[in-house]
Amino acid sequence: MTRILHVVRSFDLSGRSRMIGQLCDRLAAQGFRSAVAVLSDAAGYSPAGLDIVRMEGRQGLDLRTGARLRRLARERGCDIIHSHGRGAALYAALAAGWLGRRPLVHTVHRSDGDRLPGNAPVRRWLASRIGCAVAVSDAARRAFVGVNGFPAARTATIYNGVDAAAFGQRAQAEEGDPVIGAVANLSPDKDTETLLRAFLIVLRRQPRATLRIAGDGPAAGDARALCASLGLADRVTFLGFRNDVPQLLPQFSVLAHATRTEGLGMALLEAMAAGVPVVASRVGGIPEIVEDGVTGVLVAPGDPAALAEAVAGLLGDRARRLRLAQAGRARVRAEFSVERMCGKYADVYRRLLSGRS
Repeated sequence: MTRILHVVRSFDLSGRSRMIGQLCDRLAAQGFRSAVAVLSDAAGYSPAGLDIVRMEGRQGLDLRTGARLRRLARERGCDIIHSHGRGAALYAALAAGWLGRRPLVHTVHRSDGDRLPGNAPVRRWLASRIGCAVAVSDAARRAFVGVNGFPAARTATIYNGVDAAAFGQRAQAEEGDPVIGAVANLSPDKDTETLLRAFLIVLRRQPRATLRIAGDGPAAGDARALCASLGLADRVTFLGFRNDVPQLLPQFSVLAHATRTEGLGMALLEAMAAGVPVVASRVGGIPEIVEDGVTGVLVAPGDPAALAEAVAGLLGDRARRLRLAQAGRARVRAEFSVERMCGKYADVYRRLLSGRS
Protein backbone atom coordinates (compact mmCIF):
# COMPACT_ATOMS: atom_id res chain seq x y z
CA MET A 1 0.00 0.00 0.00
CA THR A 2 1.42 3.38 -1.07
CA ARG A 3 0.37 6.31 1.12
CA ILE A 4 -0.19 9.78 -0.33
CA LEU A 5 -0.64 13.00 1.66
CA HIS A 6 -2.33 15.77 -0.30
CA VAL A 7 -1.61 19.27 1.00
CA VAL A 8 -3.91 22.17 0.14
CA ARG A 9 -4.51 25.63 1.55
CA SER A 10 -8.32 25.31 1.58
CA PHE A 11 -10.84 22.60 0.74
CA ASP A 12 -14.09 24.06 -0.51
CA LEU A 13 -16.41 23.90 -3.54
CA SER A 14 -13.59 24.47 -6.02
CA GLY A 15 -12.62 22.31 -8.95
CA ARG A 16 -9.35 21.72 -7.15
CA SER A 17 -11.08 20.19 -4.15
CA ARG A 18 -13.37 18.02 -6.23
CA MET A 19 -10.41 16.78 -8.28
CA ILE A 20 -8.50 15.82 -5.11
CA GLY A 21 -11.53 14.00 -3.76
CA GLN A 22 -11.86 11.98 -6.96
CA LEU A 23 -8.15 11.16 -6.98
CA CYS A 24 -8.21 9.90 -3.41
CA ASP A 25 -11.32 7.81 -3.99
CA ARG A 26 -10.40 6.17 -7.29
CA LEU A 27 -6.73 5.46 -6.56
CA ALA A 28 -7.64 3.32 -3.55
CA ALA A 29 -8.39 0.45 -5.93
CA GLN A 30 -4.87 0.76 -7.35
CA GLY A 31 -3.16 0.39 -4.00
CA PHE A 32 -2.94 4.04 -2.90
CA ARG A 33 -4.24 5.22 0.46
CA SER A 34 -4.75 8.98 0.65
CA ALA A 35 -5.23 11.70 3.25
CA VAL A 36 -5.77 15.44 2.82
CA ALA A 37 -4.10 18.07 5.02
CA VAL A 38 -5.93 21.42 4.89
CA LEU A 39 -3.63 24.21 6.05
CA SER A 40 -6.36 26.72 6.89
CA ASP A 41 -9.72 26.17 8.55
CA ALA A 42 -11.58 26.45 5.24
CA ALA A 43 -12.54 22.81 4.78
CA GLY A 44 -16.24 22.73 3.95
CA TYR A 45 -15.88 20.03 1.30
CA SER A 46 -15.99 16.61 2.97
CA PRO A 47 -16.54 13.62 0.67
CA ALA A 48 -17.64 10.52 2.56
CA GLY A 49 -14.79 8.32 3.70
CA LEU A 50 -12.00 10.77 2.92
CA ASP A 51 -9.37 11.28 5.65
CA ILE A 52 -9.26 15.09 6.06
CA VAL A 53 -7.14 16.83 8.70
CA ARG A 54 -7.60 20.55 9.33
CA MET A 55 -4.31 22.16 10.37
CA GLU A 56 -5.87 25.60 11.13
CA GLY A 57 -2.61 27.40 10.40
CA ARG A 58 -2.11 31.14 10.46
CA GLN A 59 -1.78 33.37 7.42
CA GLY A 60 1.76 34.05 6.24
CA LEU A 61 4.75 31.85 6.94
CA ASP A 62 4.03 29.66 9.96
CA LEU A 63 6.77 27.13 10.70
CA ARG A 64 4.55 25.50 13.31
CA THR A 65 2.19 24.48 10.53
CA GLY A 66 5.14 22.92 8.74
CA ALA A 67 6.08 20.99 11.87
CA ARG A 68 2.49 19.76 12.34
CA LEU A 69 2.40 18.71 8.71
CA ARG A 70 5.61 16.73 9.17
CA ARG A 71 4.13 14.94 12.20
CA LEU A 72 0.96 14.16 10.29
CA ALA A 73 2.91 12.75 7.36
CA ARG A 74 4.96 10.59 9.72
CA GLU A 75 1.84 9.37 11.56
CA ARG A 76 0.14 8.45 8.28
CA GLY A 77 3.31 6.75 7.02
CA CYS A 78 3.26 8.80 3.83
CA ASP A 79 5.44 7.73 0.92
CA ILE A 80 4.66 10.75 -1.29
CA ILE A 81 3.56 14.29 -0.52
CA HIS A 82 1.38 15.97 -3.12
CA SER A 83 0.84 19.75 -2.90
CA HIS A 84 -1.87 21.67 -4.71
CA GLY A 85 -1.40 25.38 -5.40
CA ARG A 86 1.30 27.81 -4.40
CA GLY A 87 -0.08 28.29 -0.89
CA ALA A 88 0.64 24.67 -0.04
CA ALA A 89 3.90 24.13 -1.92
CA LEU A 90 6.34 25.52 0.64
CA TYR A 91 4.90 23.60 3.61
CA ALA A 92 4.75 20.40 1.58
CA ALA A 93 8.40 20.82 0.55
CA LEU A 94 9.48 21.45 4.13
CA ALA A 95 7.65 18.36 5.39
CA ALA A 96 9.02 16.21 2.55
CA GLY A 97 12.56 17.37 3.29
CA TRP A 98 12.28 16.85 7.05
CA LEU A 99 11.07 13.30 6.42
CA GLY A 100 14.15 12.20 4.51
CA ARG A 101 13.37 13.77 1.15
CA ARG A 102 10.05 12.13 0.43
CA PRO A 103 9.08 12.55 -3.26
CA LEU A 104 7.07 15.72 -3.83
CA VAL A 105 4.45 16.14 -6.55
CA HIS A 106 3.01 19.61 -7.12
CA THR A 107 -0.16 20.21 -9.13
CA VAL A 108 -0.61 23.56 -10.85
CA HIS A 109 -4.32 24.39 -10.95
CA ARG A 110 -4.07 27.96 -12.25
CA SER A 111 -3.15 29.35 -15.65
CA ASP A 112 -1.61 32.64 -14.48
CA GLY A 113 1.79 31.09 -13.72
CA ASP A 114 1.07 30.23 -10.08
CA ARG A 115 4.33 31.82 -8.96
CA LEU A 116 6.05 29.82 -6.23
CA PRO A 117 6.20 31.63 -2.86
CA GLY A 118 9.19 33.34 -1.26
CA ASN A 119 12.18 35.28 -2.50
CA ALA A 120 14.41 34.10 -5.33
CA PRO A 121 16.59 31.72 -3.26
CA VAL A 122 13.50 30.17 -1.63
CA ARG A 123 11.82 29.68 -4.99
CA ARG A 124 14.94 28.04 -6.42
CA TRP A 125 15.13 25.70 -3.44
CA LEU A 126 11.44 24.90 -3.69
CA ALA A 127 11.69 24.20 -7.42
CA SER A 128 14.59 21.84 -6.76
CA ARG A 129 12.46 19.84 -4.31
CA ILE A 130 9.53 19.28 -6.69
CA GLY A 131 10.03 15.94 -8.38
CA CYS A 132 7.24 16.55 -10.88
CA ALA A 133 5.06 19.59 -11.48
CA VAL A 134 1.76 18.41 -12.95
CA ALA A 135 -0.41 21.02 -14.63
CA VAL A 136 -4.12 20.59 -15.30
CA SER A 137 -3.74 22.01 -18.82
CA ASP A 138 -1.04 22.83 -21.33
CA ALA A 139 -1.76 26.52 -20.77
CA ALA A 140 -1.14 26.13 -17.03
CA ARG A 141 2.03 24.11 -17.65
CA ARG A 142 3.53 26.70 -20.02
CA ALA A 143 2.71 29.54 -17.66
CA PHE A 144 4.22 27.75 -14.66
CA VAL A 145 7.45 27.01 -16.53
CA GLY A 146 7.68 30.59 -17.78
CA VAL A 147 6.93 32.37 -14.51
CA ASN A 148 9.03 30.12 -12.28
CA GLY A 149 11.83 29.13 -14.62
CA PHE A 150 10.93 25.55 -13.81
CA PRO A 151 12.55 22.81 -15.94
CA ALA A 152 10.05 21.70 -18.56
CA ALA A 153 11.49 18.18 -18.42
CA ARG A 154 10.09 17.79 -14.89
CA THR A 155 6.56 18.79 -15.84
CA ALA A 156 3.54 16.95 -17.17
CA THR A 157 0.01 17.83 -18.22
CA ILE A 158 -2.74 15.70 -16.73
CA TYR A 159 -6.23 16.92 -17.46
CA ASN A 160 -8.75 16.78 -14.66
CA GLY A 161 -11.36 14.10 -15.17
CA VAL A 162 -14.95 13.51 -14.18
CA ASP A 163 -17.08 10.45 -13.66
CA ALA A 164 -19.60 10.96 -16.44
CA ALA A 165 -21.79 8.18 -15.05
CA ALA A 166 -22.40 10.26 -11.92
CA PHE A 167 -24.03 13.03 -13.96
CA GLY A 168 -27.47 12.26 -15.28
CA GLN A 169 -28.01 13.73 -18.73
CA ARG A 170 -30.27 16.76 -18.78
CA ALA A 171 -33.59 16.22 -20.54
CA GLN A 172 -33.53 18.96 -23.16
CA ALA A 173 -37.17 18.48 -24.15
CA GLU A 174 -38.69 19.76 -20.93
CA GLU A 175 -40.76 22.93 -20.80
CA GLY A 176 -40.37 25.74 -18.30
CA ASP A 177 -38.63 29.00 -17.71
CA PRO A 178 -34.92 29.11 -18.65
CA VAL A 179 -32.41 28.68 -15.84
CA ILE A 180 -28.86 29.98 -16.16
CA GLY A 181 -26.49 28.26 -13.78
CA ALA A 182 -23.03 28.93 -12.40
CA VAL A 183 -20.88 26.73 -10.18
CA ALA A 184 -17.75 28.35 -8.78
CA ASN A 185 -15.77 29.23 -5.71
CA LEU A 186 -16.77 32.90 -5.36
CA SER A 187 -13.37 34.56 -5.56
CA PRO A 188 -12.55 37.75 -7.50
CA ASP A 189 -11.05 35.63 -10.29
CA LYS A 190 -14.42 34.06 -11.06
CA ASP A 191 -15.78 37.52 -12.00
CA THR A 192 -19.32 37.24 -10.69
CA GLU A 193 -19.72 40.93 -11.54
CA THR A 194 -19.54 40.21 -15.26
CA LEU A 195 -21.97 37.32 -14.82
CA LEU A 196 -24.54 39.49 -13.02
CA ARG A 197 -24.25 42.37 -15.49
CA ALA A 198 -24.61 39.93 -18.37
CA PHE A 199 -27.71 38.44 -16.77
CA LEU A 200 -29.26 41.91 -16.56
CA ILE A 201 -28.86 42.14 -20.35
CA VAL A 202 -30.19 38.61 -20.91
CA LEU A 203 -33.43 39.55 -19.16
CA ARG A 204 -34.23 41.99 -21.97
CA ARG A 205 -34.58 39.01 -24.33
CA GLN A 206 -35.53 36.33 -21.83
CA PRO A 207 -37.59 38.13 -19.14
CA ARG A 208 -38.61 34.89 -17.42
CA ALA A 209 -35.04 33.63 -17.00
CA THR A 210 -33.49 33.08 -13.58
CA LEU A 211 -29.87 32.77 -12.47
CA ARG A 212 -28.69 30.29 -9.84
CA ILE A 213 -25.17 30.57 -8.44
CA ALA A 214 -23.72 27.66 -6.49
CA GLY A 215 -20.64 28.32 -4.40
CA ASP A 216 -19.24 30.51 -1.68
CA GLY A 217 -16.04 32.39 -1.08
CA PRO A 218 -14.41 35.73 -0.27
CA ALA A 219 -16.29 37.64 -2.99
CA ALA A 220 -19.75 36.35 -2.04
CA GLY A 221 -20.67 39.46 -0.06
CA ASP A 222 -19.73 41.80 -2.89
CA ALA A 223 -21.67 39.66 -5.36
CA ARG A 224 -24.81 39.77 -3.26
CA ALA A 225 -24.51 43.52 -2.82
CA LEU A 226 -24.09 44.07 -6.57
CA CYS A 227 -27.04 41.80 -7.27
CA ALA A 228 -29.23 43.93 -5.01
CA SER A 229 -27.97 47.19 -6.50
CA LEU A 230 -28.79 45.97 -10.01
CA GLY A 231 -32.34 45.12 -8.93
CA LEU A 232 -31.86 41.41 -9.56
CA ALA A 233 -32.59 40.03 -6.12
CA ASP A 234 -35.89 38.45 -7.20
CA ARG A 235 -34.30 36.75 -10.25
CA VAL A 236 -30.99 35.52 -8.78
CA THR A 237 -30.57 32.78 -6.18
CA PHE A 238 -27.29 32.37 -4.34
CA LEU A 239 -27.28 28.68 -3.45
CA GLY A 240 -24.17 28.82 -1.28
CA PHE A 241 -21.92 25.84 -0.74
CA ARG A 242 -23.34 22.68 -2.32
CA ASN A 243 -22.29 19.04 -2.11
CA ASP A 244 -24.89 17.93 -4.66
CA VAL A 245 -23.49 19.37 -7.89
CA PRO A 246 -24.35 16.25 -9.97
CA GLN A 247 -28.00 16.61 -8.94
CA LEU A 248 -27.96 20.39 -9.36
CA LEU A 249 -26.59 20.63 -12.90
CA PRO A 250 -29.56 19.04 -14.72
CA GLN A 251 -31.71 21.93 -13.47
CA PHE A 252 -29.74 24.37 -15.66
CA SER A 253 -30.59 25.27 -19.24
CA VAL A 254 -27.12 26.75 -19.75
CA LEU A 255 -24.02 26.97 -17.58
CA ALA A 256 -22.29 30.38 -17.70
CA HIS A 257 -18.66 30.51 -16.57
CA ALA A 258 -17.49 34.13 -16.47
CA THR A 259 -13.95 33.77 -15.19
CA ARG A 260 -10.83 35.84 -15.75
CA THR A 261 -8.40 32.97 -15.25
CA GLU A 262 -8.80 29.21 -15.25
CA GLY A 263 -6.42 26.31 -15.15
CA LEU A 264 -8.94 24.02 -16.84
CA GLY A 265 -12.50 24.33 -15.52
CA MET A 266 -13.91 21.41 -13.51
CA ALA A 267 -17.37 23.02 -13.48
CA LEU A 268 -17.34 23.02 -17.27
CA LEU A 269 -16.37 19.35 -17.48
CA GLU A 270 -19.12 18.45 -15.02
CA ALA A 271 -21.73 20.48 -16.90
CA MET A 272 -20.70 18.91 -20.20
CA ALA A 273 -20.89 15.46 -18.61
CA ALA A 274 -24.43 16.29 -17.50
CA GLY A 275 -25.46 17.36 -21.00
CA VAL A 276 -25.70 21.05 -20.12
CA PRO A 277 -24.45 23.45 -22.84
CA VAL A 278 -21.73 25.81 -21.62
CA VAL A 279 -20.69 29.39 -22.27
CA ALA A 280 -17.25 30.28 -20.91
CA SER A 281 -14.45 32.81 -21.03
CA ARG A 282 -11.71 32.21 -23.58
CA VAL A 283 -8.92 32.08 -20.98
CA GLY A 284 -6.32 29.64 -19.64
CA GLY A 285 -7.02 26.00 -20.31
CA ILE A 286 -10.70 26.43 -21.17
CA PRO A 287 -10.14 26.33 -24.96
CA GLU A 288 -8.49 22.94 -24.46
CA ILE A 289 -11.84 21.45 -23.43
CA VAL A 290 -14.41 23.78 -25.01
CA GLU A 291 -14.19 24.00 -28.79
CA ASP A 292 -16.04 27.18 -29.73
CA GLY A 293 -19.22 26.41 -31.62
CA VAL A 294 -18.71 22.65 -31.32
CA THR A 295 -18.76 21.65 -27.63
CA GLY A 296 -19.71 25.05 -26.21
CA VAL A 297 -19.39 28.78 -26.75
CA LEU A 298 -16.34 30.90 -25.87
CA VAL A 299 -16.43 34.65 -25.22
CA ALA A 300 -13.95 37.33 -24.24
CA PRO A 301 -13.44 37.63 -20.46
CA GLY A 302 -14.82 40.64 -18.63
CA ASP A 303 -17.34 41.45 -21.37
CA PRO A 304 -20.95 41.34 -20.08
CA ALA A 305 -22.43 42.12 -23.50
CA ALA A 306 -20.59 39.25 -25.18
CA LEU A 307 -21.52 36.82 -22.42
CA ALA A 308 -25.16 37.93 -22.54
CA GLU A 309 -25.32 37.56 -26.31
CA ALA A 310 -23.95 34.02 -26.16
CA VAL A 311 -26.24 32.94 -23.31
CA ALA A 312 -29.37 34.55 -24.74
CA GLY A 313 -28.59 33.10 -28.15
CA LEU A 314 -28.48 29.58 -26.73
CA LEU A 315 -31.63 30.05 -24.66
CA GLY A 316 -33.45 31.04 -27.84
CA ASP A 317 -32.19 28.12 -29.93
CA ARG A 318 -33.11 24.73 -28.50
CA ALA A 319 -31.66 22.78 -31.44
CA ARG A 320 -28.27 24.42 -31.00
CA ARG A 321 -28.34 23.84 -27.24
CA LEU A 322 -28.99 20.16 -27.83
CA ARG A 323 -26.25 19.87 -30.46
CA LEU A 324 -23.62 21.50 -28.22
CA ALA A 325 -24.73 19.48 -25.20
CA GLN A 326 -24.44 16.17 -27.04
CA ALA A 327 -21.02 17.03 -28.44
CA GLY A 328 -19.77 18.23 -25.07
CA ARG A 329 -20.96 15.11 -23.28
CA ALA A 330 -19.32 12.87 -25.89
CA ARG A 331 -16.01 14.69 -25.59
CA VAL A 332 -15.89 14.46 -21.82
CA ARG A 333 -16.58 10.74 -21.96
CA ALA A 334 -13.88 10.20 -24.58
CA GLU A 335 -11.10 12.47 -23.33
CA PHE A 336 -11.69 13.64 -19.77
CA SER A 337 -12.58 10.56 -17.77
CA VAL A 338 -11.64 10.24 -14.12
CA GLU A 339 -10.10 6.85 -14.92
CA ARG A 340 -7.64 8.43 -17.36
CA MET A 341 -6.70 11.15 -14.86
CA CYS A 342 -6.11 8.69 -12.03
CA GLY A 343 -4.10 6.34 -14.18
CA LYS A 344 -1.74 9.11 -15.22
CA TYR A 345 -1.24 10.29 -11.63
CA ALA A 346 -0.56 6.71 -10.55
CA ASP A 347 2.14 6.54 -13.23
CA VAL A 348 3.74 9.73 -11.87
CA TYR A 349 3.71 8.40 -8.31
CA ARG A 350 5.24 5.07 -9.30
CA ARG A 351 7.92 6.71 -11.43
CA LEU A 352 9.02 8.98 -8.60
CA LEU A 353 9.03 6.12 -6.10
CA SER A 354 11.08 3.92 -8.41
CA GLY A 355 13.76 6.62 -8.62
CA ARG A 356 13.90 7.14 -4.87
CA SER A 357 17.14 6.05 -3.27
